[in-house]
Amino acid sequence: MVNESDIDLVKAFQKTENLEVLAVLFGRYQSMIYGVCLKYLKDQERAKDVTMDLFEILKRRLIDKKISNFKSWLYVLVKNHCFENLRKSNKELTKDYNAALMYSEQVFHPDNVDDEQALNQMHECLKKLKQNQKECVRLFYLESKNYQEIATILQIEWNKVRSFIQNGRRNLKNCMEKK
Repeated sequence: MVNESDIDLVKAFQKTENLEVLAVLFGRYQSMIYGVCLKYLKDQERAKDVTMDLFEILKRRLIDKKISNFKSWLYVLVKNHCFENLRKSNKELTKDYNAALMYSEQVFHPDNVDDEQALNQMHECLKKLKQNQKECVRLFYLESKNYQEIATILQIEWNKVRSFIQNGRRNLKNCMEKK
């Protein structure tokens, strides 16, 4: 088994789901996986934990994938999982926000005409967004809902919520820059 190519091991695992085969494959790239995790997470213990999590993820994801270059595919999987891990931890950190800063008087009671014009412009641009984008942006930014809560409320997938918020934010920014 040790002398077999990555692709041969992938195919063998897909046929048998033998964890020993997966362990050989994982062992070949464990230091790369840990290195990528350390690069993005910047924490040795967290990188070790995520490296071990990736064995389980690999076990699930490898079953039905057509892979021509395992190392490249694995690198992308590891990188994306690290980004997802960072997003989750950043979301948790942002829950503890400073309400005084978030809801300052200046935002709701602008002192000068420029601020009032900017607010009016933002409201006008919000109206121009597609319905799904508008709803997701409103729930996320104005009602402080997280992605999962929005997905539940609107009965759509979590990934679609993320996409609607990203696209809505970009479209809102583009609209405001035009005016």
